Amino acid sequence: APASAPPLGQDVLPGARPEERALAARALLALGLDEPPEDLFAIDGQSLELYLPGATVYADARAMRATLDRREPRVILRAANWLHLNRGKKGWTQVADLYAVLLLFLATTGMFMLPGRRGLRGRGAILVAAGVAIPILYVVGSGGPNRHEEATAPPPPEALDPAPGANGVGELSAP
Repeated sequence: APASAPPLGQDVLPGARPEERALAARALLALGLDEPPEDLFAIDGQSLELYLPGATVYADARAMRATLDRREPRVILRAANWLHLNRGKKGWTQVADLYAVLLLFLATTGMFMLPGRRGLRGRGAILVAAGVAIPILYVVGSGGPNRHEEATAPPPPEALDPAPGANGVGELSAP
């Protein structure tokens, strides 16, 4: 563990208030971390989240507790999320649209492939009805695209505190 708190000067956390920088320094010291955070999110006056490369520290001054949550990079999920968020922009939009058209063609022609009770007149009718009903029921049940949700307050700090276990947990020292 470092002998003193890591440097958290004005240049590292420029938007942080002095009490937030002090709580951040105590949390990093309690966990034995010496790298400065990349960013800080103050949940309220007594708790905050510190973002480090590959990890997040949750600090709660009321509970005198700091929790370290490490993240391991997951290549496949990261790539899928990149595509899902359409970071590839125009090129990916065109690929996704073409893929959707091909899937619609496959689904439509597949309905007519099997004759009789295995085809569209039997089991196929039930599957087609379920495939149409599920999205319609969801849109109706959720309020649809025109639903405007009211802004809600952030969850209480204890809801953000991960359960202890494999993650590091440290006691905060008094200021």
